[in-house]
Amino acid sequence: MKHHTFCAAALAVAMLAPPLHAQQKRPIDRADQLPVHSYAVTKTPSALLDDEAALADSLRADLEADLAAYDIRDTSTLRSYYRALGTIAMLQDRPDEALEYENKARPLEEKPAARALSGFTLRPLIAAEKAGPAAAAQAFSAALAAELARLPYESVQAELKSTRQRLGILSPAFLQGLVQSTIDPAAKGGRLSKELALELLNRSFTLRACCRTAMRSSVSSRRSSTLTT
Repeated sequence: MKHHTFCAAALAVAMLAPPLHAQQKRPIDRADQLPVHSYAVTKTPSALLDDEAALADSLRADLEADLAAYDIRDTSTLRSYYRALGTIAMLQDRPDEALEYENKARPLEEKPAARALSGFTLRPLIAAEKAGPAAAAQAFSAALAAELARLPYESVQAELKSTRQRLGILSPAFLQGLVQSTIDPAAKGGRLSKELALELLNRSFTLRACCRTAMRSSVSSRRSSTLTT
């Protein structure tokens, strides 16, 4: 009888204990403690700006695996992982997941202005995507106006003006040339580091979101009336 009671108690404890894999995350205090990832590319990176699907899949798999295996305690590194996965989610038409990642990244920002600006262009882009092609520009404009209205302008004016300047020079040709001059040379051996692969996906997302939709003209009109104060 005592034997059966002991076995039952042991089984209950085992069932209540957290899964073993949840207890085995290795703590990471610095980015250089994480695995080094690189990616084979069969085209020049500039040719992948419009053909990033396979690279995005590989990066997503590695980033998610790292988050599952490691307790990343360096806030800057963890924030960069969330932002990268958010960008990939947008490229893969998973806007709700992209917003979830941004919401995880926001509290990891160290500067108040960065926290205030977290997602201020992402949410309008998601609104536009959900509205569909016919209503995308209007949805983006309305959402952007709401974002700008809630911002504490005195605290973020420098960042808003910097955003305006960047938007002023964005074009498909500019982004293509930027990738050709900065990333293509690094891929001559047929591989890209994780950092450069992430940079390429960021450029790809910028190209898709800001240069090849009606959203850019919407941002331009809003910036002239709101970002020039």
